[in-house]
Amino acid sequence: MTFSSQNQFILQIIRVPLTSQDALDSISSLESKGEVDLLSDGKAGYVDVLIPPRSPHSRLLSALGGVVLSRDVGKKVKEERGSLLKSSPLKQGDFSYDTYHDLETMYAHLEALAIK
Repeated sequence: MTFSSQNQFILQIIRVPLTSQDALDSISSLESKGEVDLLSDGKAGYVDVLIPPRSPHSRLLSALGGVVLSRDVGKKVKEERGSLLKSSPLKQGDFSYDTYHDLETMYAHLEALAIK
């Protein structure tokens, strides 16, 4: 997906119902050109599309019945990451699969598992 420098970190998710094969073909065509990213496979009868705001393709997605699920994915990720970091801090060296860990901590944990 290509971005302008002004909105490169702001992305939205639009859920589009797949009411016809033409709808799926239109959206798949945008993905194959690298203009949007699909976050689901459509087997549930809809597809979630990751798209920059003010994209020229927003109108097509709206015409297909698309509904905005999130206007700013990056903001939501930051909020969730912050709450994960605040929740139940672990002692140095502890590891939990339901707690956020930075990449170095995850690598260290995996290396320790490999040694066992």
